Amino acid sequence: MIEIVAVILTSLVIGKTLFALRNIWTSYKALNEVQNTCFTSNKNPKELLLLIPVLREQNIIKDTLDYFGKYASKNIRLQVVIVGTHKEQSDKEKHRRRLETVYDLYQNSSHIEEMKKNVRGFFLEETLEKLWENRAGYTLEAFIEEYDKQPSTKKVVEEWIENYRSKTVSSYAPRFYYLESPQKKGDRATQLNYGLKTYLSTINSDIDVIGVYDADSIPDLKAFESVVHAICYTGADACQQPLHFIDTANQYSKERKNPILVASAIYQTMWSVIKEYPNNYKYSRHKAKRVNTYYLRNVYLNGHGQFFSKGILDKIGGFPEGVIADGVQIGYRLSMMNASIKTVPYFCSDDMPKSTSEMVVQHSRWYGGCMELYSAYNWSKGFTEKKPFVQLLDGYHLQGAWAFAPLVVGIGFISICFVPSLELKKGLFSIYLLSLFVYMYILPKLAVKIIGLDVKIRFVDWLSLPVAIILKSIGPNVYIVQKLISIVRKKPIVYSKVER
Repeated sequence: MIEIVAVILTSLVIGKTLFALRNIWTSYKALNEVQNTCFTSNKNPKELLLLIPVLREQNIIKDTLDYFGKYASKNIRLQVVIVGTHKEQSDKEKHRRRLETVYDLYQNSSHIEEMKKNVRGFFLEETLEKLWENRAGYTLEAFIEEYDKQPSTKKVVEEWIENYRSKTVSSYAPRFYYLESPQKKGDRATQLNYGLKTYLSTINSDIDVIGVYDADSIPDLKAFESVVHAICYTGADACQQPLHFIDTANQYSKERKNPILVASAIYQTMWSVIKEYPNNYKYSRHKAKRVNTYYLRNVYLNGHGQFFSKGILDKIGGFPEGVIADGVQIGYRLSMMNASIKTVPYFCSDDMPKSTSEMVVQHSRWYGGCMELYSAYNWSKGFTEKKPFVQLLDGYHLQGAWAFAPLVVGIGFISICFVPSLELKKGLFSIYLLSLFVYMYILPKLAVKIIGLDVKIRFVDWLSLPVAIILKSIGPNVYIVQKLISIVRKKPIVYSKVER
């Protein structure tokens, strides 16, 4: 009996590795099919609206705006709308009541990184350096006074826009706006819907493509022409840009941060190349060849680096509110209704959490969003009068693999140890360890090679990849425990923002 279990689990590990190798080959071929975008007329530029929802993003938003401000094109009129929320001000009042506790943590911090972790979200990065240098001289009153001086995201953005407009003269340069949702409650999708509706009703209703980025997104700007070509000239309903975290990995390694954080950035990049990009690419190819045949695999979007035609957002009623991860949910819904989703052959660089605990929180939230499959199923059933049951099952299968793959690998390893036949044991161990080595070390190397960016990280960062892979499954299991507790207590799970 133990031999059968060992053989089955070894087969699963081999299958997962081979599947990942096939997908990485798919990504390689797809990314090499980049075609030059051809616009029919330079006299008819297209309007691209980018929405960037923000909540306490003072530390990074200026760098992001500086980056987008460099874009210039006579084929695309880029409009960038930063959508804030009144919730930031009400949160600041709540945080103010916690300052005495935060001050104690600040005073008891043994080094600057611990101090930053304890007070992140309360102060700007530049203020943190000053707080650390003058820690002995800061009384609680001075600490509170410093907190009250911290500018809001709204103030930082509006000052940036004012300065930008005073310098910008090119007619091809992007236009920037700040809008703030007045609602104290709601979620990220609430901000997006407010920003979109307000922009269309008060600034410009003639928009061709609507995109969404996060405050930390640094995309390859060539993506914009590719997206406009796909949506405006080939009839796509939506596009998803692939993500990478190589810049973060290089930065964290240079700063000698926890190797697990660096390895997590590499592994998340690998996941983009072996799962997210090829999955969306296969969906796109299926849709192109079999227009009226539904795709039977689970498809999601990432929540940023995503683009939509104005028509499809009007059709589905905008961004889905009241869900954990609106990007994942809108991807579920679009694929279940058989909408056309195309991939973008240019990557977007994104940030990662600054501690393993924050990473677990982020993965828990992502998993919660991915588990809202039944919500998408019910929505699709009501919207299209079709039941995408196979997609629902595939989605649950994928989430189960995410949460329990390391456990299954561990059980497989233990089962081989108890195989009585020494010859079979050696054979299974050899195949098992080879498959794991390929998955944990060869595939990440191939993934970053395909993207074509330099990776400058320490040897210990590469060695930490197995731990990073295990860490990625902890968040889902935390979510499962939280969900069970919330069911017993009859209270919803409250997710905290990962501060930057």
